[in-house]
This record gives sequence, structure tokens and C-alpha cells, in this order.
Amino acid sequence: MIDLARRVAVQELVAHYGGLLDREDYQGWLDLFDAAASYRIAPRENIDQNLPASLMLCETKKALTDRLVAMPTRLAHRDFQSQNLMVTPRGLVVVDFQDAFMAPFVYDLVALLRDSYVRLDASELAALLAPYSAATREAFGVQTIQRKLKDAGRFVTLANKGKPEYLPFFGDTIGYVVEALVTTGLYPELLALLVELLPEARQALGP
Repeated sequence: MIDLARRVAVQELVAHYGGLLDREDYQGWLDLFDAAASYRIAPRENIDQNLPASLMLCETKKALTDRLVAMPTRLAHRDFQSQNLMVTPRGLVVVDFQDAFMAPFVYDLVALLRDSYVRLDASELAALLAPYSAATREAFGVQTIQRKLKDAGRFVTLANKGKPEYLPFFGDTIGYVVEALVTTGLYPELLALLVELLPEARQALGP
């Protein structure tokens, strides 16, 4: 029989769990899970009949994070990076915001800290990400893969249209993708493909 102290602790955990979801604090909710956690949503009748079918099944915390990234969204600048931040006599000014849109909550954070034009070293990046929750840092890695692949493709497209001045930034941009793939452990097939096709990816991966 469960002792009283443990029963109270479980009740408090359940209340905290529900409160995080009620407040849409998905980062705090993810922090409750161990890295090897599994998360399953299944109809009650399937549970009662011991049937395997689930409406949702995430067998690791990484898989759960991947699913969750699409849920919380925020108004994003879309291109929140150094070229659109100007220091003026009246303070910091943000420009080029006409394409603002609803995006995953870490979209602008990735654009700023994984700026193709200004590269932060590993210690600077770690220090700037340290105040954020572990879940936000995981989502940052996932979003980096999508955003920087898009940027790399855009640089090549612009070069094909007669604007090669962005190509010097292609290598660092692909490097960000490789680093995020290695850090998150996601999409090993994509990492292998990039390393096979792009010398910039091989360089970023190192020996």
C-alpha cells in the first residue's frame, strides 16, 4: 500500500502536470519527462482489451519533442538576425518586419543565435542558451535544422539568379545544420546524405 507522503507527492505531480498543460507551458511539461520516456494516448477500450493501437505514440523524449514543436506558436519576425537589427541614437531598432508570421516559439531565437552572417563560438552559444529550459534547448536544435536548411537553399537559389554574394555564408549555414543533427541525434539519414554530398558538411563534422 502506498504511504501517505508518496500519495501526496503523486497528487502534487499530477496537479502540476495538468497546470502546465492548462497554461500551455509545453516546455515546462517536457521537463517532467526523462530522456528515455515514452508517451502514449490510446482509447480507453483499447486499454481495457489490451489492444496495441494508439492515437499517439512517442517512444522517446526526442520523439515527443519533435511532435510538440509544432504546437506552441508565437508571432515571429521571420528574419530576426544581425542585418535587421540596427543601433541608432534612440536605441536598438528592428527593421524588415513586413513578413512577420506565426511560427514555432523558438523560430526567432534560432534566427538570432544561428545567424548565417555572425557566427557565435560554442561557449557563447551555450551561455546564451543556458537560461532556457532543457525542452526549449531541444526545440532550438530541431528548429535549427529546418531554418538553416531553408537558408542554405535560399543562398543557392539567389546565386542561380545572379546574386552570388550570399554563397560565402553557405558553409557556416550547413555547419549549423550538421551541429544540430549531431547534438539532437535526429535524422541520421539526413546527416549521412549531407556528409556524402557536401564538402561543407564533411568539414563541419570533422575527422
